[in-house]
Amino acid sequence: MRLKHPFQSTINNILIKYSLNIISYIRKKYSIAK
Repeated sequence: MRLKHPFQSTINNILIKYSLNIISYIRKKYSIAK
């Protein structure tokens, strides 16, 4: 059970960074398309 929490938080951090990268990428694409 102790290993589960740090592993989950690491996954959450990766997902947050990944989603932020996707958002910035979409914004760049959108501004270029504009």
